Amino acid sequence: MRPFPIIIFAALCFGPQAWGIEPTFDEEAPADAGGVSKESTTPDSQGPKPIQKDEQIPVAIDENQSAMEQVRDVRREESRQLPRSQRMSFRNPVLRPWAFTMYEKAHETDFTFSQFTTSGYYDDTGSFTALEEGQSYIKRDSSITLRYGMSDQLEVRGGGRYRQNISETATTSKATKTGLESLLIGLRYRMPPSSPGSKWIFTANLEYRKAMFSNQEYAQGQTVPTDEIILGDDGAATLGELQMSYRRTPGHVLNFSAGLQAPGTGLSAEIPYGADNTWFWERFGLGFGLKGIQSLNTDKDKDDPNARPRMATGQTRLWNSVNRSWIAPNAHLRWAFQNWSVGLEYAQVIKGEFTDKGSEIKFSLTYSSQGVAPEERKLSDFKEYTIDASIIKSSPRGMFVKIDHGVAQDVEKGMRFDIYKTDYFGGNILIAEAVAYEIGNDWAILKVIKVFRNIPIEKGQAARAR
Repeated sequence: MRPFPIIIFAALCFGPQAWGIEPTFDEEAPADAGGVSKESTTPDSQGPKPIQKDEQIPVAIDENQSAMEQVRDVRREESRQLPRSQRMSFRNPVLRPWAFTMYEKAHETDFTFSQFTTSGYYDDTGSFTALEEGQSYIKRDSSITLRYGMSDQLEVRGGGRYRQNISETATTSKATKTGLESLLIGLRYRMPPSSPGSKWIFTANLEYRKAMFSNQEYAQGQTVPTDEIILGDDGAATLGELQMSYRRTPGHVLNFSAGLQAPGTGLSAEIPYGADNTWFWERFGLGFGLKGIQSLNTDKDKDDPNARPRMATGQTRLWNSVNRSWIAPNAHLRWAFQNWSVGLEYAQVIKGEFTDKGSEIKFSLTYSSQGVAPEERKLSDFKEYTIDASIIKSSPRGMFVKIDHGVAQDVEKGMRFDIYKTDYFGGNILIAEAVAYEIGNDWAILKVIKVFRNIPIEKGQAARAR
């Protein structure tokens, strides 16, 4: 592996915490932290005093604003009054872990450019052979992907990929192939959490990609043209995948994925997999990980790879392979500003079978809209509540509250409540979400599972359920 990725990987392995930096990430922060993680509230010896959960942040609320405007203004003002190390990213739409889906009605456009440069080949036994002097192979991809949030849990996408392949040997002229490589459609479904406040998120990912070309096959004994090369593997590829994200801290996420893929025509089924370790800040994210493919060895030519019909692949084994497998560590970073973000990733194939060894650099530019956040939808659906209770007692930390409604008022165990701060002028400010934990005839104990604002939960506030 080249020195550049080694240096990056070694630095990232120590983690940003070793540098005295505490990242923050606000997606579904633990309820007992008021939206601010315990790790991010350690005061610096010369820094500002961290804001405590029971310390109310003064925010001017205009009750004539729409629900969406009210929520965004409050969260923005709360962030300004926090120390920089505690500021939240407001679930920045372009800085989300693998298993996180977009908000409802959010849309995203992603432009990606990548270049893979071959340095040699792995044969069917994993032995490596370097390219000879004068030989080269470069694959350049330009793609666009459009995504839309049908709901907080369901996301659909579509897009296309344009490709240029360049192959060159010492004895023949350069061969180039350019054109529309494929179109794709796909969807992702985020599964409901197994328990309130769970740090694990699971998402099912389905994708169908169709090549926009067909390849010419050459039987044994036929001459393969040296001035022609193919764009890739033809046919259709389908993918079913499970994506998993674990929120270790509000600013540190571990990502995992595994699935089953049927690649192009005549290729073996395979298992794509990945793991990633990412840190998030208010407008910045970086991490490292790996991705790979493990063949299921179902290729019909596995016993005699030389019997496979030949194609004009050029100086590569990326295409028309037999039971291909590879693994590639990577390092990546991303900056976000307004609704835009730019990303950079470097990956290096370090091991494989019947594929290329090489390096890939990827650049992306993404535009994302915010969509409708869950708390915004709760405010807009305010009139749909059927139970309107009052809090009569709150625990010192605000983790549990007691309300004046119970079985007699149709409260059921597990029922979800939204907690509001109200006033005599009809003001309603959404504070937190809770679930019915214990129920009596005319009372119930609620457990707070999500905090939307740093406002203390007190006696007299409203707890409403549908």
